[in-house]
Amino acid sequence: TVTNKDGNLNITSAGTGLKLGTESVVSNNGKTVIQNTGAAGMNLDGTINSDGTTAVTNTAGTLEIAGTMETTGNLNLTNTGDGMHITENGVVHNKDGAIFAQNTGAQGITIDGTMSNAVGNTTIMNHDGSVVVNGSVNNSDGKLGITNHGKSIVLTENGKLSNNEEIRIFNYGEEGAQLDGTI
Repeated sequence: TVTNKDGNLNITSAGTGLKLGTESVVSNNGKTVIQNTGAAGMNLDGTINSDGTTAVTNTAGTLEIAGTMETTGNLNLTNTGDGMHITENGVVHNKDGAIFAQNTGAQGITIDGTMSNAVGNTTIMNHDGSVVVNGSVNNSDGKLGITNHGKSIVLTENGKLSNNEEIRIFNYGEEGAQLDGTI
């Protein structure tokens, strides 16, 4: 357990990779920065509670979220490694602020779990691979946008996109968009 109150919290791995185990808890009231440059990627399997701006950056391997991220404030998820994956058990929930998820990795962005935002815009930007939503992306108060410059956007039969306001989907990928789920 790592707890920080009223300050900046930086967790950095330049070794083989970064793993927060299933029993780990990271809590901060302030700016939280979690970054990895290790080839094994970043596995966030525990719980992250952040009240303030949160930045998660992975530059090698896969950024995998299999635990729970509860944030208040802007949340930036950036992957320049292999790809970004929110697993079936993964939950990313922002209570108040923007969510910006960006990937340039060849494996694209896969959301098998849940990404939700109560108040603020949610933006998913993909530059390589595909955007695959087999779980849910929910936005309650703000705009929801998905932009793909990679291969394709796939919303599977089980996938769900929801918002009380507008949903914008822009696909510039050569393999098109397959929207079989619920919008």
